[in-house]
Amino acid sequence: MDLFNPGVLKPPFDLAENIINHDGLGGLNASTAALLLKKNLSYLHMRTFDPSDREKMTDRAIRIVAHLDHSVLPIQGPPGTGKTHNAAEIILALFKKNKRIGVSAVGHKVIENLLQKVLDLAAENGQTIEVCHKSKSKEKRPLYEFTNENPKILNALSAGKIIGGTAYLWAHDDMREKLDYLFIDEAAQMSMAYVMAVSRAAKNLILIGDPRQLEQPQQAAHPPGSGISALDHLLDGEQTMPPDRGLFLDLSRRMHPTITDLISGLYYEGRVHSLPGLENQLILGDASISNQALCYLSVSHSGNQSSSHEEVDFISKLVSELLSKEVKWQDQQGTQQLLQKKDILIITPYNAQVSLLSQHLDGFEIGTVDKFQVRSSHRNLLDGQLFGRRLPARHELSIYA
Repeated sequence: MDLFNPGVLKPPFDLAENIINHDGLGGLNASTAALLLKKNLSYLHMRTFDPSDREKMTDRAIRIVAHLDHSVLPIQGPPGTGKTHNAAEIILALFKKNKRIGVSAVGHKVIENLLQKVLDLAAENGQTIEVCHKSKSKEKRPLYEFTNENPKILNALSAGKIIGGTAYLWAHDDMREKLDYLFIDEAAQMSMAYVMAVSRAAKNLILIGDPRQLEQPQQAAHPPGSGISALDHLLDGEQTMPPDRGLFLDLSRRMHPTITDLISGLYYEGRVHSLPGLENQLILGDASISNQALCYLSVSHSGNQSSSHEEVDFISKLVSELLSKEVKWQDQQGTQQLLQKKDILIITPYNAQVSLLSQHLDGFEIGTVDKFQVRSSHRNLLDGQLFGRRLPARHELSIYA
């Protein structure tokens, strides 16, 4: 008699048993084997992306995904390069071909974000699509169904709906080989073990994310390497995705070139560049950070580890400047408008500072970086010891467009 329900842990055990019983990988789902061995990646035999080629990245992704044959396609997308948009476009193209499609991620918020993007793009294109999400949510939305029952999920899949769920859905025996394609969003946050567990549900895997951003949260001590993500596994030590191994989204559609160039050089081997027109994104008017896409402001204080009243006072004055009638935000088209509280995100690495800021700045969105994934704003205020290991006696404040 089982003393506990292993839940999502059972599939990895089944995989190990398959390997042992079949004296190798012969008993594994083909996409699982392709992921594990980095082999049978059918897109490697297709023409690689030539920068002089006029084919758009989205079109190329759709072409490659349509030709996958029990394989895996990793897509690395730095901040603002349109990971969610590209994934939604690919899903819509596959939906037209009557493919069975699923979406997964570590958390429900990421799944909702992608499924809703699919619905929004479908509406823009005049398509009618329905999605079903395995969740305890009781929310009611047009064309978006929530259910926590596997039989209803299977019925929705049979009815042609796009299905969303965490690993606890896709690793279940009920879902084995039910999909043609499983999209894993923010795949850099999902460990290799989890991805292998859910891979049994689909003929093909699409891994979307960026290992240079947030990794999967760890809740216990694990041996080195045990928590490696599937994307990191396929990158195999490379900083960016090689053209013969997957896709790299290199066009930032959100960040000012000054910021893009900095991040591109530090983390992406100089491969990322900004969409023309983003250089117009600036704060204009009588403010200390006017006409600067990225700036650094020092706030001197000492003895503070995870919260600082000095920084709170400084930020309060800064946001008052930004919300004055003399200050405007200019977007990439050159349109100017007054800033509102909803346009400003305040980000700090410590929950104690989040609490302190929230007490003094009512109506602003304030949180640690994980709260604002898949989000964008006109101005972001980064507050905290961003360089605290080098300068432990003071905190810094960075502002960027």
